[in-house]
Amino acid sequence: DTDFTINWIPFGGFVKIFGEEKSDSISKQERKQSFAYRSWYIKSFVLLAGVIGNILFAWLLFTIAISSGAPITVEEGTELAKNAHVTVTSVVDQSPADMAGLKPGDIVIQIEDAKSEMSVSGPTMVTDFIQKHGGKSITLSLKRDGQMIEKSVIPAQGVLEAEASKAAIGISLGFIHKEKIPLLSAIGPGLY
Repeated sequence: DTDFTINWIPFGGFVKIFGEEKSDSISKQERKQSFAYRSWYIKSFVLLAGVIGNILFAWLLFTIAISSGAPITVEEGTELAKNAHVTVTSVVDQSPADMAGLKPGDIVIQIEDAKSEMSVSGPTMVTDFIQKHGGKSITLSLKRDGQMIEKSVIPAQGVLEAEASKAAIGISLGFIHKEKIPLLSAIGPGLY
């Protein structure tokens, strides 16, 4: 016997199991179907099945999203990192990067100072370069909305509270992969 309802907020779900509470006013036939009169291992199995079902459903949704080209952060040196871009994921308000006009979503292509220029190969390389150039102007070549732009910025100490002694410009970087990948290849990344 299943009851169907329409709820005010149509998100999520719940299961109301027949006989969740013990009652002396139910018949022997109803006791056979009642959740409260089942053994502890049957109750445990039913409850775990719901939790596991939610986890598997979330994994499926993430896998589908990743295979369709949704942006994901990948680790340097992994298979997906070959087609990933070093991307600005956040900018600290009132930081040198904010004052220079950097925005989340900017792809860092190249970084240079007065003496050298380097193509960007990973977030660690950019962070190291910035930390070594405290107080000196550096130029970031960025791709924003398909257009190439350049932004000059001077790394400073005290920009990031957690690392106040290190030069920084006030950005977070991620290795972002946005291309579609085969569904079976997306199963692993769908876990994290």
